[in-house]
Amino acid sequence: MESVGLYIYCFAFSVIWLIYQDITQKKLKGVYFLVTLLLSIVFALLFPLNPFLPLFLAFFSLSLLANSAKTLCRHFFYSAFPVIFVDLFVRTVTFFIYPKLFQYDIVQKPFSAWEIVFALLLVLPTNRVLKRLFRIDYPAILQMPDKRIQSYIYSMNGFFILYYLVYYGIFFNVKSSVANYHQLTLLAFIMLLIYMLTLLNRQAQLSYQLEVEKEQSQYLENLEHYSQHLEAIYENIRAFKHDYDNILISLKDCMYNGNLGDIKTVYEDVLKKSRDNMEHDDYLLYQLIPLKDNNLKMMLIRDLLDIKNQGIHVSASICEITAHSLNLQKDFVLVIHLLLGLASKLTKASPKPWLKLRITQNESSFEVSVSYATSMERLETSCLCFATQTLNDALDVKEMQTLQAIFQAHPHCQLLFESGFYKSKETLIIEKVREEVV
Repeated sequence: MESVGLYIYCFAFSVIWLIYQDITQKKLKGVYFLVTLLLSIVFALLFPLNPFLPLFLAFFSLSLLANSAKTLCRHFFYSAFPVIFVDLFVRTVTFFIYPKLFQYDIVQKPFSAWEIVFALLLVLPTNRVLKRLFRIDYPAILQMPDKRIQSYIYSMNGFFILYYLVYYGIFFNVKSSVANYHQLTLLAFIMLLIYMLTLLNRQAQLSYQLEVEKEQSQYLENLEHYSQHLEAIYENIRAFKHDYDNILISLKDCMYNGNLGDIKTVYEDVLKKSRDNMEHDDYLLYQLIPLKDNNLKMMLIRDLLDIKNQGIHVSASICEITAHSLNLQKDFVLVIHLLLGLASKLTKASPKPWLKLRITQNESSFEVSVSYATSMERLETSCLCFATQTLNDALDVKEMQTLQAIFQAHPHCQLLFESGFYKSKETLIIEKVREEVV
């Protein structure tokens, strides 16, 4: 590479780097920038056909390294899109705007370095304008499940391959082809890219809206269970007040008559019974008060009461929860929900089923442990061990795939398991991540 060409190449790489970070919604460390730049230069020396291929290979390698859990189809999309976008924009400026401004023939006059640099400077502002104009939502596209987005991603990848074959194949190596068909082909690719991107974005927003509606429905259902439990507490308090009034009258008569046997009977048959009726459920709700995450709190109330209604002894302990408690993502709430459900099924088979939930939080992590009785002296694997089918008969294929995706997407989340003496303990540890930096 010549020195001027190398500077332009590095500048183009920097612009593509910023576009890549925008579509992947990740703030990458500076060391990744240097390594990827050097890798692209190595690819450029190995494959000196055109600048497009080395840039694509470098960003494809970066995508594999930074997002190993993604499919190859998505890696191809995230790698090719920023390179295609920058290349297509520079071609648009140099083949449509410059000839009109400076009145020259695009076939006869080669582009100067400053013309290419000026076109690259316009890429980022144009990207922001297009995102607002067409309401492109990259986070929504990223969150779409593979099964909903796969066909659209395949179409976009096919578009990228076609673009490369047309502009870097044999066709436009002939100057007459450039003069006759370049502007027409360029317009077609611009319209096709915008159409396919808006179609993908529309599908992503629709999927996001359906997910929001599903979460709202689940929230209202949990809120209904929460309200029913509060009503039950109120009924217990009212019944206790009624019994308490009767007890005072009975105790007054017993003390007036000096009958200690009647006092003992009133305590054992009436007072203790009234206290026991309201003690357990209300205490369970009271233990969950320190939780600041309402979604988690209502889900736990619903699940724990359902487990208790199955004849399982349930207890809860919330320790060391700060005032500004960690708001769990919906993925983690789902994991806790599945963990409670599977643990209740396992403990139900034991002679004396019981389940204990314990939640703790410190400066670095949020821990949820579920202990439960088992019918066997020792279990070999966790009830959420989705890597094997040993104890996962209660999990369907969709739930197992969901769990796999969650733990792959959140490497700071881990599940510990211990078992022995006819009891088991599952501990979900969620490390706090302050900044999404790769």
